Amino acid sequence: MKKYNELMREYLRFKHSLLELNGYEIYNLANDIVFYEKIVDYIQNIDIEENELKKIKSLKHMLEFYKTEGINALGNYETIESFLNEYIRRNND
Repeated sequence: MKKYNELMREYLRFKHSLLELNGYEIYNLANDIVFYEKIVDYIQNIDIEENELKKIKSLKHMLEFYKTEGINALGNYETIESFLNEYIRRNND
């Protein structure tokens, strides 16, 4: 539960930082915002073991992995689950 809370605090800090931005800056972050929303929604609604959550370094690190790997947009829970499995596999070997 500790890692879950840590990830949620990171998410809330990200959301809070958006309040300080203007419309143009938010527009430029639209893909990042969607990414955070989808990942957090998945984490909140799917029962993920704490041991698996501990393998996530941070939401920001996961976002960088997503961007650098050129992964297509995350759609349904199956694509998010595949992405998380790939992230964990590649970053915890």
